Amino acid sequence: CEMTRRNGHPGGSAGCVFATVGTTRFDELVEALDSKAVQEALWARGFRKLTVQRGKSESEPAQRSGLDVEVYAFKPSLAPDMQQATLVISHAGAGCIMESLRMGKRLIVVANDSLMDNHQMQLASAMRDAGYVAVATPATLANVIAACTDELLTKLPPLDPKVCMCVRER
Repeated sequence: CEMTRRNGHPGGSAGCVFATVGTTRFDELVEALDSKAVQEALWARGFRKLTVQRGKSESEPAQRSGLDVEVYAFKPSLAPDMQQATLVISHAGAGCIMESLRMGKRLIVVANDSLMDNHQMQLASAMRDAGYVAVATPATLANVIAACTDELLTKLPPLDPKVCMCVRER
């Protein structure tokens, strides 16, 4: 992702944003990413490109600010887009959260608060309380983006191979 200067605004160190809903349908998040408020909040933070993996959602975000917006439904792997990103905005799926954190990415987790058992909010809240992520809902995403600092939150500790071996042996 190339940093650019537009309208005299410096590109800064922010760069690219990757947003993912995984294999699910999370229309509220995709629609929030399509909003002028969210895109302007990203632009104000110095981001210049937004890549959205929309999953099964039918909405397709368009450019509502100076951001370059790219959208796709699925790819064989999200890893290249995550690696390229400076900030990841993700649904609260454990796989996406852990993959982003293992890559050392700044992460905003957007919980799907319309789910019945709200397990996503429980996971997101636990990760926020441990200092690993910022948490938003689709309705609060623009405000959370605006409030985020440029510093990484608490880094995830390295995997303990002894623990992994015990789990594999079971």
